[in-house]
Amino acid sequence: MSFRNKKKHRSKSFGGFEKLGKLEEAEFLMEGKEWFDAFWLLQEAVKKWPVEGRFWEMLADVSADLNQVPTLQKALRKLVELFPNRAETLYLLALSYGLNNRIALGCRTFRAFLDKFPDDENAAIAAQLLANSEPDVNNTLAGYGFPEGERGLEMLCLNDEAQVLMRQGEYRAAREKAELLIGQMPDYAPAYNNLSLISYLEGDVEKAYETAKKLLAKQPENFHALSNLVRYSVFLGHEDEAREYANGLLPIENDDQDIWIKKIEAFTFIGDDQTVIAVYNAAVKATKASRLDNFGKHLAAYAYYRLGDEKEARKLWKKIPKHDPNFDYAADNLEELELPEDERDIVGMPLDSWLPKRFIDELMQESISITDSKNFDRNLRKKVRTYFAKYPGIHNLFSVFLERGDEMSRTFSVKMLGLAATPESHSALKEFAFSQNGHDSLRYEAARILADAEVISNQVRLWNRGEWREMRMMTYEITSRPLETYPLKPKAAKLSEKGYYAMQDQNVDLAEQYFDMAIKANGANHPSILFNLLTVGQLRGNGSIDEAELRKIVEDFPNYTLGAIRLAMAELGNGNVETAKHLVEKFYDKKLWHIGEILLWFHFKIEMALEEKDYASARTSLDAWDKVDENLDYQYWDDRISEQEFLSTSPLFRQSYSKAE
Repeated sequence: MSFRNKKKHRSKSFGGFEKLGKLEEAEFLMEGKEWFDAFWLLQEAVKKWPVEGRFWEMLADVSADLNQVPTLQKALRKLVELFPNRAETLYLLALSYGLNNRIALGCRTFRAFLDKFPDDENAAIAAQLLANSEPDVNNTLAGYGFPEGERGLEMLCLNDEAQVLMRQGEYRAAREKAELLIGQMPDYAPAYNNLSLISYLEGDVEKAYETAKKLLAKQPENFHALSNLVRYSVFLGHEDEAREYANGLLPIENDDQDIWIKKIEAFTFIGDDQTVIAVYNAAVKATKASRLDNFGKHLAAYAYYRLGDEKEARKLWKKIPKHDPNFDYAADNLEELELPEDERDIVGMPLDSWLPKRFIDELMQESISITDSKNFDRNLRKKVRTYFAKYPGIHNLFSVFLERGDEMSRTFSVKMLGLAATPESHSALKEFAFSQNGHDSLRYEAARILADAEVISNQVRLWNRGEWREMRMMTYEITSRPLETYPLKPKAAKLSEKGYYAMQDQNVDLAEQYFDMAIKANGANHPSILFNLLTVGQLRGNGSIDEAELRKIVEDFPNYTLGAIRLAMAELGNGNVETAKHLVEKFYDKKLWHIGEILLWFHFKIEMALEEKDYASARTSLDAWDKVDENLDYQYWDDRISEQEFLSTSPLFRQSYSKAE
């Protein structure tokens, strides 16, 4: 389907530069086949201009290209409303329902199309598709005990509409359809499952849980309800109940192929990898692997990987693209398997399977609402704590993410748990920090947060680069404001600032004049001015900084951080490792850093780690540096660490080196 080849008709309502600009931007993105960017732009455009048909046409086209079925159907439905006499749109809507197994809606829409456009070029195809779908509709009506004929069809359409609207995020409308159907068929289980899922997606997990339990009381073998209850119980922290509901799924047999994926998902949620594989093998035996859902195969591969059977995981992930080249999780995980084990980010159950988008959106909105930029961090902590109090089950879910989530969900969890700063969140972070899950740098960050909160000491033993290592946590706060260790008089501070900018512009003569004036205005020497004068001398072409003068500055001003670190780097370059260590030892416990100080500190720590051949520590420092310096040439440092690590561990290099000695 496409509206692209038709004459582009801009309605008279297309006034206003903003609207016209969005239209042209969307057309430009689509011409460049930048489908995702166009998709998000058009999603926002239809919210702002909901009656502008051209935006909906373009959104339908892009959704079709991206296989975004819910959005495609929403766009087509809106176009039918805006242009009721356009035959092709109604035909495409009916076709999309049929192809997406919404047979009742498809049947009703094909009938409406044939009634209104009996002579259309697609009428013969529509009539044939309608004839093919009617027996399926009648069988469904009989199977669920619905009335025959039009009344039964309308009731089935209510069920289809509830699911379609739910997938489109229109939860209130979806709930209305489900409740209408329950009013007519009080024992119709799928409507209760829909209501339960709608409550979950709206963020009311307790209500979702209670709705699913009511259904299970009526139908103890309803595998959809059992599967949903596993998910809700994990969210709410009811671990024993989650296990009980998952076990309740095992003996259920059903002709519906969904039974297998529901079992696999349930045991993935509770982290029982052995049972995931057992269910997968039973499904292969019972149904032939080719008929299994690709997501089920992916979860089975993930279970194999978690159990250490990388060969079987790889084999399963390789099978999936043959059936579905667009199944990204399989392709991404195969790429990750080529990386060293401690650098991999293997995805199992994605974040949106665990946590409805509503929860993330609400948290983001709370962050955006903070207007006091000076106290942003403090206000954000308040918002996060309020959020955790509102949804206490989030603690349990974040603990699960840290144990078996992907790196995105783990990073999100560490950040949120650190901000929450409750005994429960610290407990979850502690368990993660001292585990072997996730990347080294993220476990280090969790430990750093705990050390900063004085939950653990600064000296800990962590799993790093494939072994347990003694690590020293650096807990700190960074500021761009001048620190008052050695205060400058106001006039001296202004002159010094002018000197600094002159030095940045390579105007060394002017810089020197300003620094000399600053010392006079201060009435005494000052470490930062003296240090800048040394830098001026270096810029004049003296080659390197005057170490004797630098040492004198550090002796006179022992708490001048930049000077001490710079001198330590010079000592390190001269081979005086112990002297360098002694100069900076006190800074490991420094709590407040100026941004300029900490960048030099990370540089020094990497140089020291390379000198001591501690490549794990070098990478930890590089990752920390990368978090605070947007201009860091990460690739340069990463290559340098890798090169030195290779040279020091290569047998050929060691042999050549020993011969040279």
